[in-house]
Amino acid sequence: MVLVTMALVAVLSVIMVALALIRYLEPDPQAPDLLARQPQAVTRHAAQDDAPVGARPEPPGPAFDEVDRCALEIILAPEDDALIEEANVRAYMSGSSPRAGERFQATEEGDNRWRIDDLPCGVAGVKATVDGYVPARRDKVDSVVARSVTVPLALGLTLRGTVFDQDGEPIHRAKVRAEHMSDRTDRDGAYEILVDPAELWSVSASAEGFLDDSQRLRLPEDSAEDAVLDFELQASREVSVWCAGLPDDSCASVMLIMCTYPLLPWGSVCRGDPTRCECPEGSVAIRGGGQSVELAADSHEAWLDFRGTGSAVGRVLRHGEPVDCDVFGILLPRVMPDLRSGFMDGRDAECDADGRFLVQGLAEGRWQLEISLGSAKRSVNNLAISAGQQTDVGEIDLSGGGLIEGVVLHGLTGQGAPGEMVMAVTAVVEDDVPATQSVFTGSEGAFQIRGLDDGSYLVVTSSRPFTRESVEVRDGAADREVVLTTGDADLLDENGFSLITDEAGELVVDQVAPGGFAAGAGLHPGDQIDGVLIAGFDLASVLPSLEDQLVETVLEHYGGPGVSLKVTRDGQQLEVELE
Repeated sequence: MVLVTMALVAVLSVIMVALALIRYLEPDPQAPDLLARQPQAVTRHAAQDDAPVGARPEPPGPAFDEVDRCALEIILAPEDDALIEEANVRAYMSGSSPRAGERFQATEEGDNRWRIDDLPCGVAGVKATVDGYVPARRDKVDSVVARSVTVPLALGLTLRGTVFDQDGEPIHRAKVRAEHMSDRTDRDGAYEILVDPAELWSVSASAEGFLDDSQRLRLPEDSAEDAVLDFELQASREVSVWCAGLPDDSCASVMLIMCTYPLLPWGSVCRGDPTRCECPEGSVAIRGGGQSVELAADSHEAWLDFRGTGSAVGRVLRHGEPVDCDVFGILLPRVMPDLRSGFMDGRDAECDADGRFLVQGLAEGRWQLEISLGSAKRSVNNLAISAGQQTDVGEIDLSGGGLIEGVVLHGLTGQGAPGEMVMAVTAVVEDDVPATQSVFTGSEGAFQIRGLDDGSYLVVTSSRPFTRESVEVRDGAADREVVLTTGDADLLDENGFSLITDEAGELVVDQVAPGGFAAGAGLHPGDQIDGVLIAGFDLASVLPSLEDQLVETVLEHYGGPGVSLKVTRDGQQLEVELE
C-alpha cells in the first residue's frame, strides 16, 4: 500500500502544477509625460551569414502539397442507432497545412454516410451538426491514411438559463458557451444548449458592455434531467488604450494587452485597433508589452509608454530577391517574467516590398525574431536589445538554413501521430536563453523543421514532452532522422496486451496474449479503454476535460502498481485490474 500511495502521489504531482506569485504586483502609478520624444541611437548587430544560395540544395518539400486531394468518408454513429436524414457535415484543414482553417462541405450518400472528395491530403478535423444531438467533432484526422472515420453522436441533455445584468434586466444577444457548443440569448435573455455531460466542464457567458463570467459545471453522466444555469453579468466600462512611441500611437503590434485589477497579473484581454478594453468599475491596471499603468475609477483612456524602448531592423531575401514576409518577435525570459506587466511580451511586424522590416517597442533583454513566408522560416535567436537603441540584424535569407525531419509515433499503438506540435529547442551557450522553432506533424506523424542555424538542438513534442532527442545540424543538414515516441508502454508489455485506435478515434484493445496477466484479469480484444484508476483513484475526477490525455500518459509512462482500466464491452462498463 505504501508503494501504491507513493506512486499515486508521483503521478498527481506531474498533473497538478502550483503557480507561486513571487513578485509584488503593484503597477506603475502613471504613464510619464507623452509630449516629449526621446531620440533613438542606432547600433549594428552582426548576424550570422548564411551560405550562398545554391551552395546546398533546397530541402525537399512535403509529401503532399495543396493540389493533392484525398477522399474521406464520414460515418455518423448516433447512440440511439437512428437513421440521420439531415445533417451539416464538414471538414477543415488544421496544423501546418497551407490551407489551414479552410472548410469543405460533405455530401450525403445515405445510411448515415457522408463524403468529401476534394479534401486536401493532410491533417484535418471533422465537425457534424445534427438536430437533437450534441454537435460532434473529430480532431487530427489523417486524410492520407484514414479513408473512413466515424463520428459518434450523443443525445445529451438540455442546458438552459437566463443572462441578467445587475439590475435583473435580461441581456439580449449574450453569448453562452459550453465547451465547443454555444447559443445567443433571445430578448428575454434566455439561452438553450444541448450538452454532453461527459464533455462538460465549464460554461461561460459574455456580452458587449459587460465583463465575461465563467462557472464550473459538472453533470452526472447518467442524469436524465435538463440543467439550469443563470448568469448575472457585471457592467463594464470601455477603456481606449494607446501606445506612445509606436507608429500612430497604435497598440496593434503588441501581442497581448490586458485589463486587470491592480494587484492581479491576469484579466480580460483587450482587442482591436484602436485597442479597446472591457474593464471592471473602480481602479484597474492596463498591462502589456512589458508596460503597465494604473487607472482611476473615472478614467476611460490609458497610455502605455514605449518611448525609449529598443527596436530591430533587417532585410529578408529569398534566392536573392526581397520578399513580403511576416515577422514575429517574443521576449525570451531569463527567469520568472515580470508579473506586473503580464506573462508575455511579443510583437508583430511585416516586411515591405523591399523586404525590410522594423519591429518597435522592444523591452530591454534578449529576443527571438521569427521570419516566415508560408512554410519557409528563419529565426534570429538571442538578439540583445538595449533601451533606446536600434539593432540591425542585417540580411536574412529565407532560402537558407538547416533542416531537421522525422516522425512522431504514438507510444501505445505504434501508429504515426498527426497534428502533434514538435519543437526544436536550441542548446544553451553561456548566458544565452534557449530559443524554439515549432511545427505540427502531418500525415503519418511526419514533420520537417526548416530554416535552422547550425548547432545543437533538443527535439521534443509539446503535448507529452517525455521523450526527447538531441540533434546536431551542420552545413544545413541534421546528423540523423528523428523518431519520437510519446511513450514506451511498458505497462502493456508486462501485462500482455496491445492497443489500436479505431475509426471513432477511441483506444481499443487489439490483442491479448494467452496466459498473460491481462488475459487472466479478463481483458478482451475489442474492449474500449474509457479511463484509468490508480489505487482506486479516478484521474478523470481531477481534470475531466483532459481524461483522454491522462489515460494515454499513464499507460505510456507509468508501470504500476495499482493500475485498473475502465473499459466498455458490449455496452457494459467494467473495471479490469492490471498487475
